[in-house]
Amino acid sequence: MKVSIVLLAAVLMTAVVQNSVVAGQTAKPGKQSGKPQPKTPPVKSVVPVKGKSANQKVTPKANTSVAGSKVKAPVAARESLIATGDMLPAYDIVKHADSKKIDIASLVTGKAVVVIYHPGSKPAMRALPQILSVVGKSKTLVTVYALCVRTDEATWKASVKSLPANIVPLWDPAGRSERTMNARKALGTDAYPTIIVTDPDGKVRDAFAGWFSGDRRLASLLSE
Repeated sequence: MKVSIVLLAAVLMTAVVQNSVVAGQTAKPGKQSGKPQPKTPPVKSVVPVKGKSANQKVTPKANTSVAGSKVKAPVAARESLIATGDMLPAYDIVKHADSKKIDIASLVTGKAVVVIYHPGSKPAMRALPQILSVVGKSKTLVTVYALCVRTDEATWKASVKSLPANIVPLWDPAGRSERTMNARKALGTDAYPTIIVTDPDGKVRDAFAGWFSGDRRLASLLSE
């Protein structure tokens, strides 16, 4: 009887040990334990790409095709002649000396006289040397610019030969265009010659159209 009880106890102990091993063991490699698990897709390694973020602002580049230019607002057409206290517009013209574009506001920065002329206008061509003579009598240094409009480059260069040597010749490449902006619209003039006088700070002192023999308007402006 005692032997039977001992055998029964041994069998029970063996069963308990086997159950504890099965409950705690892990699945061998290559075999699934328990319920089948869903397959997890492989994770791809992502290499960060350098670039502009969605919120990154892009600063516009300056227009380097014009000497010394920065990003400029569009020039608006004037309904009347540029007047006292106005600043010359940042409108691009061409200098005869180097054939490069530069805006007139950057070029004319001191005391100066800008004469707008058209080679086909005889009064304008006669006025240029007379205007230069008046400027020569001024007690202060005054630069004279002759801005040619309404013509092509070849005609402009031919007209330069008849100008006094100490005048700075300028040309408006868009002078013949009526559909786009040109110097005449930017300055508000369509008479030849038109004279614009600027102060040392670059602001317009006065402007007037036309010229007659013995005209004293320019002399009085330069004497002030």
